[in-house]
Amino acid sequence: MVVLAGVPFWPLPITVGMRIALMLFLGMSVAAMEWLRRLLRRDRPITGAEIYPPWAILALSFNGIIAVFGVFSAAASLLVVVISYMTIRGDATTAPKVYGLCVGVHGVLALSVALGAMPDPGMIPASQFTHAGMLVAELAIQLIFALTYRFAKATRQTFVDTMAELARAVRDSAYREALFSEAREELERALLLGGEGRLTDQEVGAYRLGRLIGRGAMGEVYEATDIYSHDLVAVKVLQTDEFRFPERMALFRREADVLASVNSPHVVRIVGVGDETSPLPHFAMERLQGHDLSYHLRVRTRLPPVEVIDMLRQLCAGVHAAHQAGIVHRDLKPQNVVLHETPGARSIWKVLDFGVSYLIGDHKTFRPGQVVGTPGFMAPEQVLGLDVDPRTDVHALAVIAFRALTGTKPYGGVDRHQLMYNIVHAPVPSIGQYVPGLPGRLGAVLKTAMAKEPGCRFASAEMLANELSSVLDIDAGFAPAPEAALNWTAHASR
Repeated sequence: MVVLAGVPFWPLPITVGMRIALMLFLGMSVAAMEWLRRLLRRDRPITGAEIYPPWAILALSFNGIIAVFGVFSAAASLLVVVISYMTIRGDATTAPKVYGLCVGVHGVLALSVALGAMPDPGMIPASQFTHAGMLVAELAIQLIFALTYRFAKATRQTFVDTMAELARAVRDSAYREALFSEAREELERALLLGGEGRLTDQEVGAYRLGRLIGRGAMGEVYEATDIYSHDLVAVKVLQTDEFRFPERMALFRREADVLASVNSPHVVRIVGVGDETSPLPHFAMERLQGHDLSYHLRVRTRLPPVEVIDMLRQLCAGVHAAHQAGIVHRDLKPQNVVLHETPGARSIWKVLDFGVSYLIGDHKTFRPGQVVGTPGFMAPEQVLGLDVDPRTDVHALAVIAFRALTGTKPYGGVDRHQLMYNIVHAPVPSIGQYVPGLPGRLGAVLKTAMAKEPGCRFASAEMLANELSSVLDIDAGFAPAPEAALNWTAHASR
């Protein structure tokens, strides 16, 4: 390659020594450009320490080529290419160094020749200029270098500003898309909930049902009152059109058994289950006071890291307790986690709705190829209909945290199919792309938890909680940070 680069210059009327020097400088420049090419082809960012050496070699070799042609010849324009390209593509610390090296070496050569300190061996010798002419020529060349540097800096700044504006526009668009999607879901729920249901004012077992407060694929949830103790509870009843499907009735009863088997303050508590003689399958849960996470995200868009970490540690506690009982939730999302507020006590996050949960090792609750869950919070193995395990819930917890920190979900799509394709194939995004300045360790933890392959994620919700604890250097474990919980209570009361 060096020989080919030197062929056009071989007939030039220069001495053998100058021809050898020219080939040497051409070889240096070709080697430096190949070095740069390989650096620029890498996926990871290039540091200034990595990119400065090849650019320095290129600047020195170009100055050598200029000396062969003549210090005051048009060959000086080679340095314009180096200065402009490096200023636009390089970082803020490397570009000034390369510029200084280019103008410094050329300036020393020109002054040395102009002052007679060294002869000018170039094909266009300086002897045809007067000393004043040489100084004027060098000033003109240096002015061109300076203008090139200033113009390239302005171009780079324009590019940076444009990319920043584009990034802001993409983030704003993602925020609006996430809010619109969740608002639409909430509207659909609101149109169905909050008023009288088909069973309002009727007695089911030991409970008198009130207003409808929830609806799922198989059941409805009513605010209710215990007829004997007058305690306020939430009662879930199976819809009558599900009675003809024995397997769905079994799944409904299994949800009650699942909730009753999990012992954690961070999982909604079962307070009563209708027996098999009841004409209407039902079970009663503690009545949670407060709002789900989707409500808080509509009010505030994004949450600070300390609150997200506190929330996730509590949710990890509930999910880990479920995993210990052999249960995978499979449908963790902002609508299924609630900040329960008790007067005079600390607010606490709780997980609910285990209606589509999976019993580990129970093939009746899993069929190969069956897709279960909410697309925006699914793990890749769910999308593909593969086997699930506790790491599937770890993925969902990380997606919830991503949504709370950034104001958007990690993956989008114009429709359900594109969304599910992106979940499986698109690179795991970084929270830093959406919210600069977040702790780098936090981004690394979430990226690991959202890994495409289950084997690359944290093995348990407990491990995820401990890693999150290390982000803010707080005690490991599941106990919520008091100051964060107080912040939640203060914000929820606004």
